[in-house]
Amino acid sequence: MSAAADKAALLARVMVRIVRDLKAKSYDQFVAAYSNPGHEPDAFERRDREINFTLTFSKTCWYDVHAEFNSPIGPWVTAAGAGDDLGVFITASEEGAIDVDVHLAAERLPGRDAHSVIRALKRAPGFGAFKEIEAPLKQVPEGPASLMTPAQHRVRAAELRAQPSAKAKELAEQHEVVAQMLERRASPAGQKLTQTPPTEPPPALAKPRLTERLTTAAIAPVLVLWYFAGPITYVVAVVDTWHSRASVPVKLLLNLTLDAFEAAIWPIIWPIWIVEYLAGLPSPLRILFG
Repeated sequence: MSAAADKAALLARVMVRIVRDLKAKSYDQFVAAYSNPGHEPDAFERRDREINFTLTFSKTCWYDVHAEFNSPIGPWVTAAGAGDDLGVFITASEEGAIDVDVHLAAERLPGRDAHSVIRALKRAPGFGAFKEIEAPLKQVPEGPASLMTPAQHRVRAAELRAQPSAKAKELAEQHEVVAQMLERRASPAGQKLTQTPPTEPPPALAKPRLTERLTTAAIAPVLVLWYFAGPITYVVAVVDTWHSRASVPVKLLLNLTLDAFEAAIWPIIWPIWIVEYLAGLPSPLRILFG
């Protein structure tokens, strides 16, 4: 048996146990049993009776699990594979209906074990419960092309609602809930499950980007001056110190203390030097401007 098959067998046992606990445990009991230490549900998740936790199989394979207890169709859970199993997506309810399929953003490729795990899970006891209801429907072939988007979930939901059985209508509701969940959990980086991002920015974005470039070009000299202001202040202060009549040891001591301090507070020192220079008082700026 391959490593992917072993992992799929373990994952199947874990998911069956989670489904059993969805029905047998209360929300608080489920949280106590499955939440990751230090990552327990926050106040908002507890209010909505939701939990997110991670099932780690190895350094390169883990599953992000999301469970809800306030759903109109009863408690349900999803598990999204990551790393080697990126693209594996499992949905399950307390009624024992467990489905597995591929879910990816259109520009992403599945993990190296994703399709092997999906094939193994669909043969596992308790999995593939949707097959019995959806057998007459057009099946999406396995492979990178089998990317189910929220829109595809809603198409399946509509087809299931047209069937007379109560089980089909329940599964239709699950498809609708999963579609909503996928849309809510779209990544902050802008990866969407419903469409491929455009390669060219729309014309409306051209002006803000040009403005950003001009702004950056305008403040670049200020940033350079700010970066070098401290070292320049120190050099001017050192030169001024060495123009004094103090002994060499005293000059060195001043270089390491007072001059360094003045360089650190250069935004305060330079206005003082300028005022002294304009007032005709002794100032280090006279070394530069006479």
